[in-house]
Amino acid sequence: MPPRDDDVASFVKMALMDLLEGKSAEEYLQEAAVGQNMSLDISAVISTLIGSGGGQQMQELLDWAHGEAIEPPVIDEHATCARIQLYSSFDLTNFADGSISFPIGPARPRPWCESEVCISGGVLHLHCDVTEFALRLPLEGRRLSGGEAPKAVMVFSSAGTGKDASIFEDVVITASQEDAPPPTPMPANQEPPNQETPKRCFRITRTEIESLATKGMTPKRCPAAPSPAPLF
Repeated sequence: MPPRDDDVASFVKMALMDLLEGKSAEEYLQEAAVGQNMSLDISAVISTLIGSGGGQQMQELLDWAHGEAIEPPVIDEHATCARIQLYSSFDLTNFADGSISFPIGPARPRPWCESEVCISGGVLHLHCDVTEFALRLPLEGRRLSGGEAPKAVMVFSSAGTGKDASIFEDVVITASQEDAPPPTPMPANQEPPNQETPKRCFRITRTEIESLATKGMTPKRCPAAPSPAPLF
């Protein structure tokens, strides 16, 4: 099913990732400009616990963890659905005591990458271009490096009525980089190949030939001229 509206989200959990490994976003964009682009492939196994409230959800979780329940309850088509979205640490609200919060409702920022569907069960996939993460950062954030470098924020969200719980398991994140060689510059002492101007043939009279000869010009016979037609 398509992603649901944010105003019905029942919970949000977050995880921070250092995508740039201490480099600044500005340094990464310079590398991306010559073909060194990084991408992320993320997958997670999604299941849903059907319940009528938080207490029942917690009891079903405990039963499942202790092996008393083999499988979660059957999911109907109207159940809570799960999705994964990626933001930057600049999207978070920081408090004086060091705690952080993720804005919700109308103040919620737009993710730089998100799953295209919202599912209640199965495997959720998404593919993300890290260059989009770097480009979405404010200019002052692109220059930060090391411990101050912006982090990617992975948000595991559940959209529904709040009566059911989405479970994210076996989350796998794979980073890959494609190194494309930059265009080979032309040596400074090498001239571009000559491009001859196309030649055109004209039929001229003997008088015109003699006139050209007096000016130091020698007409040449056109190779395409039929013989013995006097085309020069």
